[in-house]
Amino acid sequence: MRKVILYIAMSLDGYIARENDAIDFLGGQTNSEVDYGFEAFLDSVDTLIMGAKTYHEIHEVISPNVWPYPNKEVFVFSNSYIGRTEHVEFISGDIVEFISKQSHKSGKDIWIIGGRSVIEPLITKDLIDRYVITIMPILIGSGKRLFSEYPNDILLNHVSTEVYDGMVMLTYEKR
Repeated sequence: MRKVILYIAMSLDGYIARENDAIDFLGGQTNSEVDYGFEAFLDSVDTLIMGAKTYHEIHEVISPNVWPYPNKEVFVFSNSYIGRTEHVEFISGDIVEFISKQSHKSGKDIWIIGGRSVIEPLITKDLIDRYVITIMPILIGSGKRLFSEYPNDILLNHVSTEVYDGMVMLTYEKR
């Protein structure tokens, strides 16, 4: 069975986006000379799941001229976008049911790339197998938090901790 992986970055104070959905604070910390393990991670997945706001940020702000995931199957959960483009298929409906079906198909792992509307139901239903969370050395004071309130404790096993230029990458798997 394919693993469902939340691979995401957040500010030290727990935000994955600003109030206006901008994620500009996440990219300014990296050193192009350092291998953060992203290429190896990207090679391990063939399916990406994201929300409409994350899609908008990637498509319109971060990489408006070149789609950064050309050889991946990308699903965008949205109530406003419909159909498909050259690079993505827009989906509406129950994300929990969709992920359950995707995880039983053959293939590489599934990357949950972002958006609380995508992440929260998967955490609540314990459908995320691995959490890879990079903490960026920046405090932004407000925005959209990665974690919200959940009805039950979610116990995780620590897999690794890596430090890159002040960024801390934590990896946990569900028990």
